[in-house]
Amino acid sequence: MQKIFSFILSFCLFPAGVFAQQETRNWQEDIPYKVFQRGIHSIRTLSEPATTLNPAGRTVKNEQKARITLDVQMDWGDGSGYQILLDSNHNAYGNIIPEDRFLPVLGNGNLPDDFYDVFEYTIPENANGNLNDGYWVSAPDRVSIDIEPGVYDYCVINPSPGQIVYVASGEDAVGNDIAFQAGLEYVFTIQRNGNYDICTREVVAPVEMGILDILLPEDGWNLGEESVRVKLVNRGTEDIASFQIRLHVDDQAPLQETADMVILAGDTAEYTLQNKADLSAAGRHTLKVAVVAEHDADPRNDSIEKMVYHIEAQPTPYECNFDQPGDFDRWNTLDSNADGKTWEWAQGRDANGNSKGGYVLVNFSPKGIETDDYLITKDPVILKAGKNHIAFKYTAYSSSYQESLEVFYGTENDIRQMEKLWEDTLFSADQDNWLFESVEFSLAEENEYYFAFHGFSKPEQWAVLLDNIVVDTGSYIGEPDICVNQVVLPLSDCSLAQERIGANLSNKGTQDISRFSLSYQIGNGPVVFQEFTDSLPSGGEITVYFDQEADFSEPDSTYQVAVSAEIIPADGQTEESVLFNNRAERAISHFSPHELPFHTLFSDSSQRTAWTSEERAWLYDASTEAIANQSSKPLASQCINLEEGSEYSISLRFKAGTLMWDVFQATENFKLIYGLSGTDMENWDSLFHFKEAYTDEEFVTESKDFFAPGSGEYSFAIVPVTTNYTIRIQDISIVKIQDYDIAINAFDAGLARMVPAVQVNTKFMTSTVVQNKGLYPVDSVRVVISHSGTPLMESRVAMGSMGEPDSSLSIELPVSMNGLKAGDSLVLTVEASIIGHENQDYTDDNSMHLCTLLTDSIMGYDKATAESYLSGLGIGARTPLNLGLVYHLNASDTLTGFAIGWAEGDDQAVGIAVYRWIPEENRMGECLFSDTVDRGVQAGERAYLIPALYLENGDYMFEAQQLSQINFAMISDFSPEGYFYVTSNSPLSIQRNLGFPVFRAIFGKATSAPASNTKEIPPSERSISIYPNPAKETVHIQLDEGNLSEILVFNRQGQLLRRWSGNGKLAILNTTDLKSGIYIIKVQSDEGIFHSKFVKL
Repeated sequence: MQKIFSFILSFCLFPAGVFAQQETRNWQEDIPYKVFQRGIHSIRTLSEPATTLNPAGRTVKNEQKARITLDVQMDWGDGSGYQILLDSNHNAYGNIIPEDRFLPVLGNGNLPDDFYDVFEYTIPENANGNLNDGYWVSAPDRVSIDIEPGVYDYCVINPSPGQIVYVASGEDAVGNDIAFQAGLEYVFTIQRNGNYDICTREVVAPVEMGILDILLPEDGWNLGEESVRVKLVNRGTEDIASFQIRLHVDDQAPLQETADMVILAGDTAEYTLQNKADLSAAGRHTLKVAVVAEHDADPRNDSIEKMVYHIEAQPTPYECNFDQPGDFDRWNTLDSNADGKTWEWAQGRDANGNSKGGYVLVNFSPKGIETDDYLITKDPVILKAGKNHIAFKYTAYSSSYQESLEVFYGTENDIRQMEKLWEDTLFSADQDNWLFESVEFSLAEENEYYFAFHGFSKPEQWAVLLDNIVVDTGSYIGEPDICVNQVVLPLSDCSLAQERIGANLSNKGTQDISRFSLSYQIGNGPVVFQEFTDSLPSGGEITVYFDQEADFSEPDSTYQVAVSAEIIPADGQTEESVLFNNRAERAISHFSPHELPFHTLFSDSSQRTAWTSEERAWLYDASTEAIANQSSKPLASQCINLEEGSEYSISLRFKAGTLMWDVFQATENFKLIYGLSGTDMENWDSLFHFKEAYTDEEFVTESKDFFAPGSGEYSFAIVPVTTNYTIRIQDISIVKIQDYDIAINAFDAGLARMVPAVQVNTKFMTSTVVQNKGLYPVDSVRVVISHSGTPLMESRVAMGSMGEPDSSLSIELPVSMNGLKAGDSLVLTVEASIIGHENQDYTDDNSMHLCTLLTDSIMGYDKATAESYLSGLGIGARTPLNLGLVYHLNASDTLTGFAIGWAEGDDQAVGIAVYRWIPEENRMGECLFSDTVDRGVQAGERAYLIPALYLENGDYMFEAQQLSQINFAMISDFSPEGYFYVTSNSPLSIQRNLGFPVFRAIFGKATSAPASNTKEIPPSERSISIYPNPAKETVHIQLDEGNLSEILVFNRQGQLLRRWSGNGKLAILNTTDLKSGIYIIKVQSDEGIFHSKFVKL
């Protein structure tokens, strides 16, 4: 997980994950939705042999059957519920029952018709895939069925109409090869667990005993033969008078004893074992206690483990490299700011460069306050009088953040009694560049000393990392570590011959290097050695070259060059032990000239090889489908044959610069140059020079025609002059200009990526932009639009004055569709050709495609997937803002709600609104609907249903409003082509580079407009009183002006529950028969329509 902030227009990507766990919210009684959360819904696979739950007890009347009970004590208040699905063939797990714990839902919100076919038993027994039928168990109901005993796969699911179907939280919600015994009842209970649900499985049996806790022993000094005290529970229906207890200590043989004591049914008891635990050895001990009762029903809760630490003063050298999780047990932590985050062990790139190494870290505070966390040695270290030292490596999780760390020591482990040794405030680094520190200090007398590391970074930083801690007497004696960072070679080219080979080296160790040897090998060829006496101090970096050159002269050849390094130790110098980074490889290619056209789409990995740079100077960025500069080094092309006197065209699609903190433009200064291959780039000609380039967060295309100064092999290069590392290149094309050449530059049908099928089963307009890229004018073109290969429209279009070279014409053509249904794809293709010169235009830019997915009711632009939610990244701001998307309706339809994806839950209110959109003026018109809804404390996609709003065909702005300074973290697909409107800006603006937000419209099926002469009243003009609110029995609805004519009451699912008709300013509604929850009120009066809501207690 990455913690990323984008300050574009004050928007930030809001992280929620490993390094951005949000503080636990309080449970809200009205929770209309829930989602899968990683770490919450872990699955424990119970595999062969099948787990048998109780071979004895009898509690079911039909002793030939097993009873399954679903006890739903909590639901989400959104009309959903829970089901149990059981597969007696026990092969559904990993197939139908998903390991990722959520199920696919069709476009109409239902599960596939055959989904339930593999399950022989379900609760309820009429469970099916039509989620609108509501066949599930809701709180506070309890349903039981009897099944044949045997081995089953099962899952407990939470279906919700029109939304994803989730598997309930908890290990017991999914079972793989579970044996259910005849005569027993197995109770699956759904309960509240903080902000989540949890499913637990228990067996109702005469004997069901478990162990809850190991109370004693605890960490301490001078441990030896220690008493062990445990807390037991009897969950069975009969009293227990005798049982066995087994004690395991580390790798010692288990000790078993019989306990003769009575534990009443349903009661708990404490028991002190007769056997003792031998904890005499200093350090970490693992205790495991297991209870064994005859005919015990459920063995899963019969054992428990505890780590106990024997504290003892340690001799020097004291070392801790955190390679194993158990190393962290040697330390105490102190969460001084009580934010629930403190030091923890982690795995990743450690201080030795091991990608799966161990280290410790402390994350930023989820409460937005300064980090204040201590890591303190459990064992004191025995230090002598005189000079001593502590050495360690530390870094920040990202060099974009400034962290702070300090070290204390003292004879007591109370930080208030310790003295500060060292601090580093506001340092920046990353996991590829660990910092080393050795702190010397003098002691007046020998004693035992504790050490503490204190992370105290400012708010909203990331994490402090710590590794390789050493405490010892005397001065620190380090160890060198030579690292080959990269092989230095010339750029791949068409004119390579005898070339120099070099190496960029660094000393990542803690001791200087005065002498070393290097070798290089090309493929399987001979090894070339050379010694160097260049000084390489600790933390230093140097680039050196071999005297012997290498032959790269063979065309169409790629050479793999490997360089290895070895330290030649000076007298008394410590030998190097970290050797994995002493070698590096790099390839270099001798190109052959490329013939035109030369086209590179950098999203195609095979085409990227036509360009070369120094290692890691330019890297592919999948999020923008572009090659991105990481340095000021050039990106150069394969050589291309150009002819003197011929005219060529070069096209470059790029993005440059960014807007930071809504005030500062980080711009780019770069060139596109070309020259004869093998010559000095300093003498190449410039085709483009972009100074202070900022492309407004979007990709733009620049083209230019040019003549080659002479025939030869030319290379092209993009050269940053000064850079903020925001140059992104998507596409470069070099072609010889033809006599006749047209191109399609744009094709649009006004459709979102997902639209209801009714929106395309009609007549609608398309727009195609055709450009003349040839040398001669074009009189007319033929444009053909087809769907999946079937022509829909063919038209001959006169270009007129727009047929001149470099001119473009926008062509509007209608198409008609019918018979498409939800689940189909609309694939439109436009093709254009020059009438009379069809065979003279052979370029590949004469066609363009667009694809739209057809749904039953959903309209949306985003490409969000399940992974989008797992990433925990969303868009929002630190100030109130409104964002929106424009949707075009080809056919009139009824808007019934919105579906919004959230990266993080919160109990704040969110505004939603619908406006007419006036495309000619690029502005919003009349407000047709506006309301506030509860965002919800759960992350994930949530549906907000509204009173039906009939919309004529046309354009509309659908708007979401962040009403507070709390980032509402709306999920986005972060696609390169994505955008949204910032409607709270004046004038409104388009935000690019953050993708399409998950802000989807939900439509019903309307054939005509409702009969109404009323108008929608904007929220600021409404004058309505609802009291008491919340209400128990009656609610009063009163207008300040105008008279009431009709009041409609809807539940959160949009179902009409109550209708009131009358006349006057006051209406009193009886709510005694309504369930507790939130209800929407639509009030119709002679002044217009009002929307509001009330809470029923």
